[in-house]
Amino acid sequence: MYEIVGDLDYCFVYLDDVLIAFTDGSEHLNHLEEVSVVFQKYGLMVNAKNVGQLSVKFLGYLISEKGIKPLPDRVINELQQPKTIKELRRFLALLNFLSAIP
Repeated sequence: MYEIVGDLDYCFVYLDDVLIAFTDGSEHLNHLEEVSVVFQKYGLMVNAKNVGQLSVKFLGYLISEKGIKPLPDRVINELQQPKTIKELRRFLALLNFLSAIP
């Protein structure tokens, strides 16, 4: 998918998901038209359930005109203090894993 729309600077691709950025409605329509022409060229179909929305869930984040925020169910609010070496290692592994997520 990235090879198909990767040269369009307003498209962000992850596997078969394409996020199309825009600043206003007319720009969004122009971007959609360009992407649909490219998709038709390659014989691709689009499931356009989120077209024109001002906010969208994408890869565990909520993306909107206000910025990018993690989804509330992905945020860790409370952690217990580790009491054993095994719990400490598990906690450090969790921090290491979370630091690798963009």
